[in-house]
Amino acid sequence: VCGAGSVWSNTIDLFMGGDLFMSGSGGGNSLVISNGGQVFCGPQSSYNHMGYSSKVVIAGANSLWKYNNNLFIDATNNSLVIKDGGAAVGEACWLGYGGSASSNSLLVTGSGSVLSNDALFVGLFGPGNSLVISNGALVAGGSSEVGNNDNTVLVTGTGSIWSNRYFLEIGDSTRDSLVINNGGQVFNSDCYIARYSGSNNSIRVESAGILQNNPLHVGENGSSNSLVVAGGTVLATN
Repeated sequence: VCGAGSVWSNTIDLFMGGDLFMSGSGGGNSLVISNGGQVFCGPQSSYNHMGYSSKVVIAGANSLWKYNNNLFIDATNNSLVIKDGGAAVGEACWLGYGGSASSNSLLVTGSGSVLSNDALFVGLFGPGNSLVISNGALVAGGSSEVGNNDNTVLVTGTGSIWSNRYFLEIGDSTRDSLVINNGGQVFNSDCYIARYSGSNNSIRVESAGILQNNPLHVGENGSSNSLVVAGGTVLATN
């Protein structure tokens, strides 16, 4: 979907209940939205899926993927790339949805690039998924959760921001991590490492990175969790 004025719009009567399915039981699919092209899923769509080595790229100013309700990046080896001023907007984004959903990636990079959701889940049910926010990009929403074994988030580069109006939770299981460096910034109302359970989860703030919260809770109901500050700044009210 390329160029200003190029639009793909899915409604309840157009395709599979208004949902955009990138895989079903197949794989290796791709969708590119570029140079001002736009894709709309809704207003009555509920479940937009990517699965099995599928890829979506949103590139360039005014390029937009607007999905109603949920985007599920599930199964394995899927990627969503938002770059060079592209944007994806929806109610909830699930990266690594399902117990076997692993090795999925989400990259938001470049000034003006935006991912906006009311809720963002990184590996909530699956292991080894990753989110990278870099080079001045913005990820914004209500709340975010990172959890269920070896899921990672990196916020790096001047002007790169991850902003949660409500809370951020890192680690409901083991070895989930957030790294903030090279001028990247993360802002939350409340921040938790192992809020309900979990071990060996971590937040590392280094190289002029900034983590700013109201309350910050480390290992509230877990063990061997850590906050490391190495040349970065952590601000909290407690």
